[in-house]
Amino acid sequence: MLAWCAELLGGAAPESRDLDVHLDLDLIGGPGATRMVRDSGAEYFPRVWAARAMRYAWRESGPAGAAAQAALVVGLRDPHWRVREMSAKVVALHEVGAAADALAPLLSDEVPRVQAAAARAIGEIGEHEHLAAVDAAVTDPDGMVARAAERALDRLRERLDLT
Repeated sequence: MLAWCAELLGGAAPESRDLDVHLDLDLIGGPGATRMVRDSGAEYFPRVWAARAMRYAWRESGPAGAAAQAALVVGLRDPHWRVREMSAKVVALHEVGAAADALAPLLSDEVPRVQAAAARAIGEIGEHEHLAAVDAAVTDPDGMVARAAERALDRLRERLDLT
């Protein structure tokens, strides 16, 4: 499951595997997910669902774990904001340190929800070099982003023993 989600998040088409595609998309996206993607043309949904499924189907080690971590970094650069947001959330949850540098540019993403998710993730995995970017986000005009950056800065200071 994790390897398949990594493939989807990395950009593979759902039908690129020898599995029952209908069952798989319905499994991670809910009943009728395959039909919804087909009817709506919203091709980004499988990538969002793949990232979300990684919240629950996770392994740190092995080929599937490495593929999942790499796919999350790819997801942070996805053209659709929902994929970037969910990837940042999963990076924070599973503390995927390899994604730290890919998160920093998202602090100035066009979508505030992505900015806030990136700030939260940097709070969990960021290092000293990320402090300035998070500190700058504290003055963001969007209150949700500013609050997330404040909390991320507090978390960074705590984790890095800067308090």
